Amino acid sequence: MRPPVSHLAMPVVRMLMKKCAGFFAIFSAGLLAPSIFALEVTEPAGAAHGYPGLCSIDGKKIADGEFRRRIENKRLHVIITYRFPDGELYEEQTQFRQQPELMQEKWSWKESKNGKSQREFAADFLSGIASAHVREEHKDVSEKINVEPSYVCRIWICHRIE
Repeated sequence: MRPPVSHLAMPVVRMLMKKCAGFFAIFSAGLLAPSIFALEVTEPAGAAHGYPGLCSIDGKKIADGEFRRRIENKRLHVIITYRFPDGELYEEQTQFRQQPELMQEKWSWKESKNGKSQREFAADFLSGIASAHVREEHKDVSEKINVEPSYVCRIWICHRIE
């Protein structure tokens, strides 16, 4: 019998909170925020490219970032990558439908060190499948999740794409 995803998620949550507390707090708030209405898009987002730095809570820069946003097949794709001085790389990818309302369809998070994959997490909100791969623990998990796609990560979406 496979362990529930929640047992695998706790070490990941602790690690992410240590490395990117502010970033993770925004993501978590979006997952937990109750929603009554879908977010109507009045001005669809377009292409963008930027280089944000990831800073610690005391303002010290801890990683160089790259933010890319593009429209492909009528979907908004957002990729943000952070490169740390010790060779670690974190990359998050998301895909959204913008019309008739904003809806997150896919999300993934990948961590690598010196080019070797360490952890990967993904959620396809349309199919309802979430997966995780943790190299160090030799774990691969794929589970059916029950999520109402229109309301996934609403606060996080607004923060990241506006």
